[in-house]
Amino acid sequence: MSRFHSDSVTPASSVVGVKFDDGVMIAADTLVVYGNACRYQDVDRVMRINRNTILGGGRDFADVQAVVRTISHKIIEDHCFQDGHHLSPKSLHSWMTRLLYSRRNKRDKLDVDLVIGGMTPNNKPYLGYVDSRGTALTSDVVTTGFSRVLVEPLIRERQPRHRPFTYVEAVNALRECMKVLFYRDTRSIEYYTIGVCSRDECKIKGPFKAKTCWKIAELNTGF
Repeated sequence: MSRFHSDSVTPASSVVGVKFDDGVMIAADTLVVYGNACRYQDVDRVMRINRNTILGGGRDFADVQAVVRTISHKIIEDHCFQDGHHLSPKSLHSWMTRLLYSRRNKRDKLDVDLVIGGMTPNNKPYLGYVDSRGTALTSDVVTTGFSRVLVEPLIRERQPRHRPFTYVEAVNALRECMKVLFYRDTRSIEYYTIGVCSRDECKIKGPFKAKTCWKIAELNTGF
């Protein structure tokens, strides 16, 4: 058995990613919990990896930071070759599945949920997910944690049947998701950031504040 403690000390909640017609978006709130306390409330859990890749991390944020450091070291190593090669989102996704699966087989797993998105070399949007066991998938909509059962159905319901989201539709869907998560998830706050990666830009926007209305609270009964 691993000599390391397996419980998360600083867990973080949901990450939500969607494709739109010209790129991908990943959103997450800025809260990292210490035990049951909302200790760190201004943490960027969506990160820009390079000019064509963004990453969102959930579960144990210390392990997320360890993963990001490993990626940073790889980027520096690749840069030393000066061959113009940049880590693509598909390559990063594939590498993370191997890394996390290997750590899990050594019984020293990294307790993370990662959402990886960006633009491929042929300018196609790419969005994938990988968990602490190395289980991976790609989809137009990717969610982690509580958002899998709470907000993914909301996004699927909003998703146009015969075309991808537009930029505005994707932003509005993510705003609604972050509002619902703040209402229903005890480990979520109203502040969140959105990473956008498209042909024209790759940046982290925010933090934004969810527009909430607590008049509905008096209608909640049975809890």
